[in-house]
Amino acid sequence: MIAVINYDRGKSIALGSILEKLGCEYLLTKNEQEICRADKIILPDSTNIDSTVKKLQLLNLASVLRVINKPILGINMGFAVLCKNIVGHGIEGLGLLNNNVDFFLSHDEFIKEEHTETVELIGESILLNEISNFSRFNFSGNLFIPIAENTKAKTTITGIDVSAAVETKRVYGIQFNPERSGSNGKKVLSNFVSNA
Repeated sequence: MIAVINYDRGKSIALGSILEKLGCEYLLTKNEQEICRADKIILPDSTNIDSTVKKLQLLNLASVLRVINKPILGINMGFAVLCKNIVGHGIEGLGLLNNNVDFFLSHDEFIKEEHTETVELIGESILLNEISNFSRFNFSGNLFIPIAENTKAKTTITGIDVSAAVETKRVYGIQFNPERSGSNGKKVLSNFVSNA
């Protein structure tokens, strides 16, 4: 059973529909006990990082996610929530990934809105297994995670190299939107479900 944390209903439903097509058993939930019973956990994208962190704290899920010993995948804003420091926002993420979150200075529509980028593989990756180098994925949003030791794939957005995917022993993060990245996105989710 996959627990999809339901802090942004629209984003959670979109992700759930892809998991359903993959034949995965999943549950959209904010319930601490259901999350603890799940085999794996996904933090989907959301529309606002500050409110997402606050919701997790209010629901006591921040503490649960910090101590639970299960594979966790963060997607886009969910990836940022897993990181340590959210630059310039006066808030901290969950700290499950020792990465910082930064923001593009430009508020260009190209950055805010969806765009497709080529992703370069730079390390062995469970999530990106059987994904061809320089495949294209859908990105959106004004935040990014700089390249770090745990970066497994990178892309360049407006001249800045950013982490497209990071992995540790049980915590995974992707900056792209798998539900809008066609067969490549489905394969990444399938790899998490089957192999993480």
